[in-house]
Amino acid sequence: MAKFDFIESAAIGYRYVWRERYALLPLVSLPIAVKMGSYAAIYLMHLEDNVLRQGLVLMPAYLLEGFIAVLVIRMAMFGERYHNLFQSGEKENYPAEIRRAIMTGVVVYLMTKLVSSFLLGWAMVARAVEGKLAATPMPKPEPGGIEIYVTSIMIMIFLLWTFRFFWLYIPAAMNITARAFLTRIAGFMSSVYMAGLWMMCLVPITVILIVIARLLMTVFPGVEEGVVSPIYGMIMAIIQPMFEMIIVLTSSVGMAHAVRTVMSEPQRPPRSLR
Repeated sequence: MAKFDFIESAAIGYRYVWRERYALLPLVSLPIAVKMGSYAAIYLMHLEDNVLRQGLVLMPAYLLEGFIAVLVIRMAMFGERYHNLFQSGEKENYPAEIRRAIMTGVVVYLMTKLVSSFLLGWAMVARAVEGKLAATPMPKPEPGGIEIYVTSIMIMIFLLWTFRFFWLYIPAAMNITARAFLTRIAGFMSSVYMAGLWMMCLVPITVILIVIARLLMTVFPGVEEGVVSPIYGMIMAIIQPMFEMIIVLTSSVGMAHAVRTVMSEPQRPPRSLR
């Protein structure tokens, strides 16, 4: 089982993004601008509750976001500078494996985002159907007993185990094969550590975003209950992409540090040879 200090890895992600903030600012400007436009389009087309269509609208933003995330991973882990990677006339200085790793990481990141949107959309559709069925008068079913709870727990365990697959773009960006990475983190607890690292990067920034959203909702209330103010919607379309980019960069750098830690550990021999 692969182990790493997820608190230290998250702290490294925060420190790197803060230390390199001036170098990262021009790098993230375009993805943030594209995502702002995408969120504005989602708001204007009233797609707030349609996660599946949101994924399609956000696809260009996800593509740029993945490209920047992969570049920042390589900057943090290998000391590469983004402004030298693809300069005309200097491509011969960068092996094809670097360009291949970047392209692979971007594609995997994009696929991960699309799959996440599909799963979230499917869950919301299932929840809506369940709500409609609950509102329909029907004979009360017999209690399902402990089987329902056992099934729910098994589903949660399975989802936690699959959490590792949503980070495959990181070993791809570091030119590590998916097989080697998944073999090294084969144990279930590896997903727990990865989830802990992600939460350390997600929760603090999300709490700040929620506080700002609440304040804006107070300043710009909707004309009626359940309807947000257009001013609030447009301001959030500007603010939210910035916070999401911070989460992406900190979690990517932190997880990249964890991946390097895990992959640098000596391979343990099989139990039969111990």
